[in-house]
Amino acid sequence: MALSESSSANTTATTNPRLPTDAETEETDAGTLVFRPTGDGLGRRFAGFLDDVEDWDAMRDELVRRGKDVGAIYHKPVYRRV
Repeated sequence: MALSESSSANTTATTNPRLPTDAETEETDAGTLVFRPTGDGLGRRFAGFLDDVEDWDAMRDELVRRGKDVGAIYHKPVYRRV
């Protein structure tokens, strides 16, 4: 299965959770990454994606470039903007 056929890519806006109010976003050429503050407030953790990702293969390349686990494509949520 190509990444573009992943379950994250096939979710609809109505099933995606809302973007949390404390989330930070970071735009990339492949789409937008979502980060949340850590429990201790000293940093942030990678939390998922915004629903603007159209090319999951390009997002995979972006995650590799940043040293993130590419399995996130299948396990992290896709958020929708409110």
